[in-house]
Amino acid sequence: MAPMRMKLLGLHFLLYSCVGAIACAVDLGTFFILSGIDSLPLMLSTSLSFSLATLVNYVLCFKFIFNAGTTPPISQVVRVFFVALIGLMCNTAGFGLLMALSSIPAIWIKILVIPVVLIWNFWGRRKFVYSPEIHPATLVALNKLLKGRLLPFLEGKNL
Repeated sequence: MAPMRMKLLGLHFLLYSCVGAIACAVDLGTFFILSGIDSLPLMLSTSLSFSLATLVNYVLCFKFIFNAGTTPPISQVVRVFFVALIGLMCNTAGFGLLMALSSIPAIWIKILVIPVVLIWNFWGRRKFVYSPEIHPATLVALNKLLKGRLLPFLEGKNL
């Protein structure tokens, strides 16, 4: 892969990770609250918190991270749900497996599962949902923030 494409991929993953951090905070915060409800099973708590985080992630990705591409909006929504469903299965399976095999507190297990789901969600959205390019408005804003140094950096020129 060409150096500029690698830098763009790295920048895209970094941007996605920032959105992912926000979604992660929603996921963990919601899980923390829901897991305190005695009548609510932990597996349901982790599924509900993940679902809310996915909604937050979708809105932020659509608005800031991924270029919408040429896919019709209804197709994008179906694809997002498909990618999210696989992410939810990874989240739930990893959570359930670690709960069964260890005595680690549930919140730490939740944290351990997050990186796997982060990587899947980025790749799945980039491959199956959106155009693999970074949202143009985000690139413009970053370039402005960096005082015009983004393009030279991506091209490998001296800053």
